[in-house]
Amino acid sequence: MKQYIKSEKACPKYRKSEKLSRKWMAIAVMMAIVTNAIAQSGYIKNDDLPGFYEISMSTHHNEKLYEDIMAQYSYLLGINFLGLGNTIQYPPNIIFPDGTIKYNYAIYVDTAYVNRGTGLQKPQYMLAVATYFVEESLDDSEAESQNDKYVIGRYLFNAAQYANVPFDYNYNKVQSVGSTIRDARYKFDGSDRLAFEWAIHKGDSLYVLKGIDGMWKPNQAYQVWLTLTKEYGEEGKSIDFQKLIEWCTNNTFNDLYFPEGNQTSFDGYDPANDPFIRTFRTFKDVAEYDNNHSIGLQAIIALDDNTHKDWVFSFRAIDSDMEAFVIESETANRSMLEGTMIEPIQGGWINIDYGRWVPVIMRSGDFLSATAFIMEKTQGPSINNETVADAASSVHAIGGKGKVAIHNAAGKKVVISNILGQVIYTGALSSDLTTVSVPSGIVVASFEGGIFIKVVVQ
Repeated sequence: MKQYIKSEKACPKYRKSEKLSRKWMAIAVMMAIVTNAIAQSGYIKNDDLPGFYEISMSTHHNEKLYEDIMAQYSYLLGINFLGLGNTIQYPPNIIFPDGTIKYNYAIYVDTAYVNRGTGLQKPQYMLAVATYFVEESLDDSEAESQNDKYVIGRYLFNAAQYANVPFDYNYNKVQSVGSTIRDARYKFDGSDRLAFEWAIHKGDSLYVLKGIDGMWKPNQAYQVWLTLTKEYGEEGKSIDFQKLIEWCTNNTFNDLYFPEGNQTSFDGYDPANDPFIRTFRTFKDVAEYDNNHSIGLQAIIALDDNTHKDWVFSFRAIDSDMEAFVIESETANRSMLEGTMIEPIQGGWINIDYGRWVPVIMRSGDFLSATAFIMEKTQGPSINNETVADAASSVHAIGGKGKVAIHNAAGKKVVISNILGQVIYTGALSSDLTTVSVPSGIVVASFEGGIFIKVVVQ
């Protein structure tokens, strides 16, 4: 023992470095404890929300979440998946040959449950793209409190009930799922993916729609609203939501919607044998059932509580500045009964599959291992409410097979060019509905008054 002490005295540098090492070990342990405490101390609440934001990985600021329909693991699957894009490699708002906007990094962060009850502890948000904002005008005789304000857009959802056969068919709440794969397109390396679907956020409800082509094309959100007003309300003025609910609850309320519309069986699982899955998959299917309608209602998601749902997300802080966060989607075993709804230990978080950069649901008891994100406010997509409404109220140009249908342009001169700038049609329109035959591809219709519309012709 004495010999050891002597040797220690003989090596003062060793003794000093050992003490420093122990000191730094203690600091590291304390930092880990504090970090873990911070991580479980709360959720991000942003008073500037709702609004448009870019959501980036906290460690790779150029890697941002976006709606992916064309990348390697999404292309030709017919589903608008959540993806991760590099803004340097792929600049925003590139319009591709099918007329879709491939890289739009502006996401509308919409409030679901923020200022009431447990929402003070754990705010819930929804993420949407291709948004159109409606504030219906009312007669002077109607009370201002009845004024309807709502948002139409494609909202993000955890696709677990699409990917796997759930134990119970209820899209209004998180449901536990079995091991049988329902649709492998919604899986990636065994994990469930996330996707966007058309819906309306009105009050404390999210009306999930079906029957709409999911690709992002200019003016489409406005067209969805216009079609709904025609089929379920007063055309161009208002939607009668009660009519929408009454019609769609007739044998269609719990239907599963396949966006591409031609899925009859997959992975040995035949929807024809499932009484809960009907044939209402596209606007054509809906129209065949009732030629007065082309858009249907899939489900109504109740937003007025703090329970986990596949359509809402919470931002769980992991740093003292309350800037970096993980995106929480569900609790233990996707159960309404197991685990706590506030700061669950076992749960599901959005995580990036590194190497292939695919966002999936990570189910784990260690949420700190999930991907951390940050949010930066942005001006929103280049196609905003005002430009959509102005263009749509005056002129529509819709592509078909070898033709372009032009609406509301009587008396206007139109010039249609291909992407090389070559004029393929020019003339004055004598009707509010004119069909022009043109070759397939992307064309640009130019109208008097400075209106330019890109159209995809099949």
